[in-house]
Amino acid sequence: MDSHRSWRAAASFAPCEVIIKNRLALLAAPTVLLGSVLLLPGAAVATTGGEPASADQPGCTFSAGTTTCASTTEIPGTPSTVTTPGSWTSTAGPIYDFESTTNIPNCDVAPQPNPSTTTTSTPTLVTVTTAHRGAPGSHGKDLGTTTSSTAGTPVITTIGKTSPGVAAVQGSSVTATYAGLLPNTQYVTGARCYLGIAGAYFTSDAAGAGTANFNLSGLRGRTIQLELAPTGEGFFGANYALTAPLTVH
Repeated sequence: MDSHRSWRAAASFAPCEVIIKNRLALLAAPTVLLGSVLLLPGAAVATTGGEPASADQPGCTFSAGTTTCASTTEIPGTPSTVTTPGSWTSTAGPIYDFESTTNIPNCDVAPQPNPSTTTTSTPTLVTVTTAHRGAPGSHGKDLGTTTSSTAGTPVITTIGKTSPGVAAVQGSSVTATYAGLLPNTQYVTGARCYLGIAGAYFTSDAAGAGTANFNLSGLRGRTIQLELAPTGEGFFGANYALTAPLTVH
């Protein structure tokens, strides 16, 4: 009789003991509280919001809870060219500049210096700015995109006449000095259309400099122009140069 009662008592207390142990185990286990939901170990935690992750890159700034990202693209401008007629630098002597010019076959017509051209091109800078709530790389609310345009720095290119040298005229004696010529190149210089009367040859050095002397006494009373050209190119090449008209005394 006693043994039967002991067995029944043990059987009646066993379920309670299991329930108590399970509850104690749950209380002892680590938990994660997210909002008002109690998450047990092993449950997944969502870290993304309703927006795609924002850019986290150079050009982004974070201030007052908002991330702003800006990128700028330069669009080339449309070139605008202005041409200015050539003019002689020195016209009254005794120093005359050799100006870059184009020779013409008519000795009775005085060539003019080459015109100068100035080309201006102003690019446009287009800046696209995006913004969102939160730090860079977060999933905060997209605050939209704005686009703005500003003028960039103008690009100015000027191509004009050059002065490869000067001619010092003292009476009918000419001393011409040159710089910036083709290096180690033979040149001919003298009176245009009268080289058989007044002309000289010289060879430039490695730095493109040279000196020539010639006499204009056979052309006294005439109005002439002094010219310069590489002998290999002749008087109609790209490196031809000429002075303003002068009267030989």
